[in-house]
Amino acid sequence: MRWLTRMAVAGIVSFYLPQRAQSSPWSESTSPHFSLYAEGHSRQDHDILRLLERSRNLFLSLGMLNPAREHPITVFEFKDGESFSRYAPPHSAGFFQRGQAADYICLLDQRSDIILHEYAHAAIATLWPSLPVWLNEGLAGYYSTAKWGRDSVGVGGFLWSDQEDVFNSLSARMLPSVLDLPNTLIDDDARSSSQRYMLSWALVQMMITQPRYANKFRRFLDALSIGTSVRNALQSSYALTLAELEDDFGKHLQKKRFATVKYPFNADLGEEGGADSETNEFDIELKLADLLSFNPSAISMARVRLEQLSVQYPESPQVEEGLAALSWRIGDEAGVRAHMKKAYQHGSRNAELLTVDAELELKIGAPHSQ
Repeated sequence: MRWLTRMAVAGIVSFYLPQRAQSSPWSESTSPHFSLYAEGHSRQDHDILRLLERSRNLFLSLGMLNPAREHPITVFEFKDGESFSRYAPPHSAGFFQRGQAADYICLLDQRSDIILHEYAHAAIATLWPSLPVWLNEGLAGYYSTAKWGRDSVGVGGFLWSDQEDVFNSLSARMLPSVLDLPNTLIDDDARSSSQRYMLSWALVQMMITQPRYANKFRRFLDALSIGTSVRNALQSSYALTLAELEDDFGKHLQKKRFATVKYPFNADLGEEGGADSETNEFDIELKLADLLSFNPSAISMARVRLEQLSVQYPESPQVEEGLAALSWRIGDEAGVRAHMKKAYQHGSRNAELLTVDAELELKIGAPHSQ
């Protein structure tokens, strides 16, 4: 997630799913690997899709994307902070969310670094879905610096040019407190949040670009992704202690040298932008309800909206799958079975949910052949 460094979303957050206003329709654009819904008619839709396609090609070429584990990605481009805040974590300008109907990149600010940051989360999740938050955000910060030229793309350099005072306040002694954070780098203290983000980025930048760390960095990622502690992963990957990492990192911060790595890029290849599409209202409503269901403060509203869609589209297996997935996340096993029964009747072939449902049926004593 890329958080707001200059402003917070104003006003009291009110989580509800709005009815579609005639004066503010969602427009739809698509590219080979992304679909984008803009609240209102945005002039940036095709540019955003082109940047995302470029980013996907970059991650694929660097081995930082597993296409076999890609999920369809839907981008929501919100028109203002009020509508964005119904779905978003506090203080964010963009976020990535794995969903049931699709995976989502949600944007309040359409700056290229924010788009790159959120797509990096999507790509990284195809290889390392369970990285610690500091590493996930540090990687996303590092790749958000990508800049394309005519024949190359440069990745690296300073993260936020307008935050040098924050960088100057960093210390390697801060590392242990950041490495142990479980869920988020953000709190209500904007400066502390900036420090944690920049510390994570600077550490990842060092480990990717410095020879002592670069060659075994993927092994380090593999270890952390399966739940190995940072200390044990450092020992198994590099034969280093946390104190030795802190010492190297302190020297790295003092030098203030953040190398840009250049990779080949041909601007004449893979330049697939977006194309306008006819808006599918059911698809938009389903995905917005799905997205809302992952907001802890809006689960009840999401359930209501999915139930409304179930009445409006009684033959849709996707709505019942969404209700089953929501029931599973909140521990409602009876709800999972009831909604999957309806989904089966309408032709559901969702392998993950079918497996969950079969396990629940066996749990209550259903025969294996059922």
